[in-house]
Amino acid sequence: MHQSQERLLNIIFVIIFAFVWVGLISMSRLVLGAHWPSDVIVGLAIALLWLIFVILAFIRAEIEINKHSKLQRTR
Repeated sequence: MHQSQERLLNIIFVIIFAFVWVGLISMSRLVLGAHWPSDVIVGLAIALLWLIFVILAFIRAEIEINKHSKLQRTR
């Protein structure tokens, strides 16, 4: 197995694990009566928005780093 395939499998495993973990915690909050369904839904929505923001920030940072490294090489 190539290293890129292994990396992809690791990423897929982590994503599946994270979804299962979040799902179990969300369901436990509902089953135990700790939160209303609307609380859990809003919490998940806020978490998703935060995740999107962080991913976009990392992508932008990577683009900026690549841009600056190309400028350094041309000097």
